[in-house]
Amino acid sequence: MRSAIVRIFNPIVAMTHEKGVTLDEVDAPEITPELIENFRNRLTGNDYEFVENKNGVLEYRHTGTTNWNLEVLISKNEIAFTCPPKQTFVLTLLYEALRTASELCDHDKLAIYHCNGRGWINAEHLIDS
Repeated sequence: MRSAIVRIFNPIVAMTHEKGVTLDEVDAPEITPELIENFRNRLTGNDYEFVENKNGVLEYRHTGTTNWNLEVLISKNEIAFTCPPKQTFVLTLLYEALRTASELCDHDKLAIYHCNGRGWINAEHLIDS
């Protein structure tokens, strides 16, 4: 099983879950299709390639290195950067996940959650969508 490093949600989740999110936020409000499409388009321009669509969850893999395994899973209500559990503290992997998430969410219409104890990264700047 893979571990999430960074999770991205509709801003409403950050406002209703100030202390953090659980492992399974299946009832989270959907991210607008336009924001998902924009994220996907920008992701493929950043060393990520599309792998598969499995039951409505789009999977992308980082192709910039073979030293670690970073994947991005995109569903209708969450975008998650994941890795094998033993790699959750690899600094270059963490940096890549946080850099890419922050860069692709530069419009403050998506809430970024850092799973390794840091919490919401951009909650004070979020815009209701």
